[in-house]
Amino acid sequence: IFIDTTYTSRYLGRQIAIGLDWLDEYAGFPLPLKSEATDMLARWADYIRVNGYYADNPESNYGAGAYASSVMTGLALKGRSSEGQRLLDEALSWRRNNLLPMLSEETNSLKGGFWVEGWSYGFHSAQALIIAGGALENAGLISAQPERHWASEVVRQLVSAQPAKDQVHNAGDWYMWPTRFIDKSLFYVLGAYADDPDARSYANHIVQNYLVGDFFHEDGADINAKQPDTADAIDLLFHDPGQQASFWSALPLEHYSTGAGLVTARSDWGPTPTWVSLQMGNLLHADHQTYSPGQLQIQRGDDELLANALAPTLGGDNNLNPTEQSAYGNLVAISDNNEGAQRAPFCMGVSYGNPGVFIRSFEASDDHVYVDGDYRAAYNPDPDSGFVNPANELTRQVVYLRPDYVIVYDRFATRNEAYAKQLRWNFLSPPTVNANSFVETRGESRLFGQTFSTTPIRTSVSTIFVPTSNTPVPISRLTTENLSPTSVMRCVTAFQVAEASKTAADPVSHILSDDDRLEGVLMGEQLVLFGRDGSVDLDTPVSYRLNKSGTVQNLITNLSPWQNYLVTVDDGPPQSVTASPQGTIRFTTVSESSSAVRISRLP
Repeated sequence: IFIDTTYTSRYLGRQIAIGLDWLDEYAGFPLPLKSEATDMLARWADYIRVNGYYADNPESNYGAGAYASSVMTGLALKGRSSEGQRLLDEALSWRRNNLLPMLSEETNSLKGGFWVEGWSYGFHSAQALIIAGGALENAGLISAQPERHWASEVVRQLVSAQPAKDQVHNAGDWYMWPTRFIDKSLFYVLGAYADDPDARSYANHIVQNYLVGDFFHEDGADINAKQPDTADAIDLLFHDPGQQASFWSALPLEHYSTGAGLVTARSDWGPTPTWVSLQMGNLLHADHQTYSPGQLQIQRGDDELLANALAPTLGGDNNLNPTEQSAYGNLVAISDNNEGAQRAPFCMGVSYGNPGVFIRSFEASDDHVYVDGDYRAAYNPDPDSGFVNPANELTRQVVYLRPDYVIVYDRFATRNEAYAKQLRWNFLSPPTVNANSFVETRGESRLFGQTFSTTPIRTSVSTIFVPTSNTPVPISRLTTENLSPTSVMRCVTAFQVAEASKTAADPVSHILSDDDRLEGVLMGEQLVLFGRDGSVDLDTPVSYRLNKSGTVQNLITNLSPWQNYLVTVDDGPPQSVTASPQGTIRFTTVSESSSAVRISRLP
């Protein structure tokens, strides 16, 4: 058996160590074989510690597997080998220095429960980290409370990451599509270790109620049968058939994994919710990431409407280098016209720097979710290359208005007005385009969209082919770009999710304040306005006009947190509103015809 750089140690080292411990007093386990296994495990652990791929990174499936192997090796060899205590001390030190910060730090971490490589890799990696902590706790060496708390976060993230019962968010690398849970084993472990009783019951609900079709399955399987138990060691050790099970209807309809900058939100917990995700975080030290910060996805149940263009390719092998993947994202793509700052046209780099990509605001209420992020750093060139980031500005704000509206505001600017700038959306079904509006129908669902800008723009659709090791996969790409050279652009896109039977979108109109400091859309009876240049100082009042009668719900962003404001509609009595901690105000206007709204800052 060749010692590798970590691949097989992710599972083989752990299993051999467990087998050595379990078979210790078995008469058919001869002493020479026991000695050989003991010696091999010690040498293997030492080799991986120094030479292992991502050996110090628990956020990588390699690092997680190597750590679990080292823990089991140390425990198995303690009392059987002079190397046992040393290896165990090294594993405890690794946990303290590498794992605990990765589970607890607010950003650039695993906090919130999302596995950045995708759950195809995270499925077994999360088990490795949690089981290793449990083994150390059972040995009386630690309290595994950090692992138990993270297990609860993983449960909440996984259920929020399901746009439908038989799918899970397809970020990261997957080798099946649609993406599904692999089997029950992770939920046995989560149900045994999560520190939150509710989270344990949610994990057990999946174990007890999900069908074959809700997990990865072979063609021809009876998808309506109950998913069988795994009948393996994980099942034996961690599956408690008598554990309380409950559905998660009491959970919030959104989840924010701060470590990876991933937000998932939905309209309801029914079978066909409107489901939205936005990823806006830094790269971690791991492979298999999406490499596309700013990525927005929209589904209605099983119908993937605004699609991850990479996911369908992974039924085979994705032939794209990491720095090419963002070319297939739902984001603003920038090209320096081959001047040298980018490895490939319209593609981001991998050296984000500090603070890099980040979410500056996250807000959730019963009726809306608001996210404001900056991903300019994703276009940083390679360090020491001598080149400069082609983007001067690149931010994305998303407001999801439950149940079916998604408003996206993109601010972007380039160092050179000649640099190409494209707002890109990807679809699995070809959309119909009319000027700068579009409609896609997929399955039982429909997605309406329209983009507005004060810069003259054009929108077109084309078929692109995502390269794979087999047949390239066709994707419909919608591109919005400027008609003439410009350095600065602002685009607001209004999406509406609906059943396929809906023939027309709700009315939508572009709204600008009188002095152009605020920009957004009025969609149906909902108005959302953003600061055109970010934060808006209302020492000087701002005004805008609503050319609509009736009731309008107004949401204004980019204001000062906790600040008191005065809102006046026409000549009516002023009302005082206080901005949220994230700098938004929400108020209702009622008018028999068009109305003028004025907002000023109170001293």
